[in-house]
Amino acid sequence: MEKGSFDSSTVTYLRQADATLRNGFEDEAIKEVFLDNVFEEIKGSEAKLSMMKSASFVMEQFVSIASLNNILQVLKAYSINFEEVSYSQQGCHVLQNALHRMLCLMDSGSYKSKDNLWKEVFSVVLDSCVFMTNVSDLARWMTDTHGTYVVRSLLEMLGGIITPLRSKKHQPHERKLPDEIIIAKKKLPDEFLSMFEKVFFTFSQMEKKQVVEILVHPSGTPCVCVMLHVASVQSGDTLQVLCEKIISSCQGNNFSTLTILAKDRTGSHVLESLLDSGHSETCKKIYEIFCSDHSQLIEYACHPVVNYVVQKLIVCPALEEKYEELFHLLLQGIEDIFAENKFGVVQKLAEQCVKLGKCQSKFVSRLLEAFQCKEEERKVYLVPLIASFSTYDAFFSASENNNKVPNLKNVLYHGSLLLQTLLKFNNPVAIVKSLTGLPAEHLVKLCCDVAGSHFIDAFFSSPIVKLKRKRLWLENVKDHLQTICCDKYGSRVMDNLWKKATMKMKIIIVENLVNNESDLSSNQYGKHITRKFGIKQFGQRRADWDDFQIRQTKKRKNFEEVFSSRTEGGKKKQKTKTS
Repeated sequence: MEKGSFDSSTVTYLRQADATLRNGFEDEAIKEVFLDNVFEEIKGSEAKLSMMKSASFVMEQFVSIASLNNILQVLKAYSINFEEVSYSQQGCHVLQNALHRMLCLMDSGSYKSKDNLWKEVFSVVLDSCVFMTNVSDLARWMTDTHGTYVVRSLLEMLGGIITPLRSKKHQPHERKLPDEIIIAKKKLPDEFLSMFEKVFFTFSQMEKKQVVEILVHPSGTPCVCVMLHVASVQSGDTLQVLCEKIISSCQGNNFSTLTILAKDRTGSHVLESLLDSGHSETCKKIYEIFCSDHSQLIEYACHPVVNYVVQKLIVCPALEEKYEELFHLLLQGIEDIFAENKFGVVQKLAEQCVKLGKCQSKFVSRLLEAFQCKEEERKVYLVPLIASFSTYDAFFSASENNNKVPNLKNVLYHGSLLLQTLLKFNNPVAIVKSLTGLPAEHLVKLCCDVAGSHFIDAFFSSPIVKLKRKRLWLENVKDHLQTICCDKYGSRVMDNLWKKATMKMKIIIVENLVNNESDLSSNQYGKHITRKFGIKQFGQRRADWDDFQIRQTKKRKNFEEVFSSRTEGGKKKQKTKTS
């Protein structure tokens, strides 16, 4: 076939080549020869194949493992009609993958500044970036449904970064999206850094109205978020200019439109990225705008969109010195936040209490008040109240006439998450006492629930909770172990508990299961517990069971000691209070 021509046989060949690739190769050398042959065969048809729905995903697969020579061939083909490929629904993602692959090859160590092949690749790429140095072109590309992906990829490439913001929808199924790649600034070509600065300068020249339109555009917002992230990693000066441009564009004479932006489902992501970037002055300005009015802050925390911005304010590294002030402001309206189901705000407060080691006792005290269980006799129900996010009165309203303790019916995901975080507090005594004092029915429900089971796992994995408390929990639930072991989630809890259990605890478990060995064996989940716990052996050859468990415990202890010594690296352990 003559080079540059295109017919249906090219698509057929590409599909056959894809099938061959999926079958694998004996070694990398054969694979490289095969790839070179494929790219040679499709030469002149790269752009058309990339824009075809039936062939684009195969092109993505080949581009994602191509050599630098192959990438150069593809980029040259795209450069002939760069805008047509970039604005194509399929072509923009193949181009994304080509730029991604180039950056991966740079990161792998194959890049040499004096290599002519690399210089040629850089030249083609830089020529493709020229449109971003024109204000009107940059704005048009950033807000185009497909062109936005190309702009993001070019920005990442110029900054030597591949961010997690890249779309996973169009990734080949056989290739997982890698973790973020960051190439050190000193290793990037000077031309990249120069173009990088030009693009940000172009953005800074836009009119305020134009910037705001980009900030609230579903395609423009991700571009700005990528710009902020790249600048925060590679260029502090550029980050400052970019942040100032965004803030100034969103401020009028007497009123800041940042709060309006925060209520926009798209634009709010820009504010989150501004707080993630960590630029100190910008973060403080946002804090002042949102926290100047206490009642307004509570409204923001309860808002369906703005609450995510408030969550970023709570965990922002640049605002750690402001945390106690923000903590007290939000805690005053915690009932309203719970009433609006904005559990993420409370969760972030708890996580920051753990991270900074501040306000933990005040947080627990306020939770007891919010859930109406400050009295000593009510504290025992703190765990089910948090798990279901119900107040004491609401939880017991169903049993007013018969004075019966209601069963825990529903464990919410955020309830379990908050309980797990509270276990990480320096002194989680309120949670631990509640969990070990609850009726067995509540404990069974927690074990057999998809969310609650993770809380029980965290309880037994916690190095802060004393062993006697864990043993007390087991004593309380021992008569219901068969029910737990025969449940999908309960069996996993028991499996994890077994790994952490002492010899005495293992004996308690098996003694309460041995008489139900036949029922366990006939259950799809229980049969695995029977085998792992050696229940049949325990009933027939107790001495052998004891010997095996002792040896297993010693092995695990030795492994944990070796692993601990390697990970700690000689660092002193911090002292924490136990419960």
